[in-house]
Amino acid sequence: MAEKDLTLRGTFDLADNALMAPSELIFNYESSNRTRAWEIERAYLWPVTPREATGSGDGQLLMQASLLTDTATYTQFSQIGDLTDNRQVAWWNQAYQVRDAGTDFIHPRTNAPEDFECILDPDTLVTTQLHICAAVTSDNATSPVRTWGYLIILKARKISAWESVFQQVKGMGQNLDN
Repeated sequence: MAEKDLTLRGTFDLADNALMAPSELIFNYESSNRTRAWEIERAYLWPVTPREATGSGDGQLLMQASLLTDTATYTQFSQIGDLTDNRQVAWWNQAYQVRDAGTDFIHPRTNAPEDFECILDPDTLVTTQLHICAAVTSDNATSPVRTWGYLIILKARKISAWESVFQQVKGMGQNLDN
């Protein structure tokens, strides 16, 4: 029987000028079969609700997000893109223009499809869990709650039990303060 790929789709809400804490669980694989893992083939993130009240003027907005193989509770915006955190396996960063007109909205600086794609660590397999964490920074005084969408394509992989344990330990939070 051939291994099947898996697509994860979902949304989360996050206010402008806010940090998601703790990270949100989006995939939980529980099985006694230690020879199955998931490779992140592609991941995308975008605003589902770009039209929200923006405040009193035009400005900038930055959305950062990461996918993690273990839970995390970050307290600073800079931790979202911290490559030294072994739990992080994918990163996304997109700048938006904020427009305060008759209809307030945000729009990406470019409209290329690859702008919504994450940077992936090719040396990681998901063996148990996948979490998402995000932060939004804006120079506007108003911080509306926006809905963000994600699409993650996972490819099933056959691995040895030893590789499974190695990937699980590698992807666990080893900083006990976080």
